[in-house]
Amino acid sequence: MTRPSAIVLAGFIAWALARLIQSCIHLASQRVAAVFCRFAAFAVQLAIAVYWSVRLLALASG
Repeated sequence: MTRPSAIVLAGFIAWALARLIQSCIHLASQRVAAVFCRFAAFAVQLAIAVYWSVRLLALASG
């Protein structure tokens, strides 16, 4: 992927998929293992949001 729009789209799809997985696990179970899986999906979302924020700040500053 060399086009910036393709990278943004891939990031959005990954974020949305992680959100969907987190929601499905939340609905399916409240066991400890499920809580860890939900956290992992949340961590993926958080990492993508941080990456997007850093990229946005880099574009805005320079």
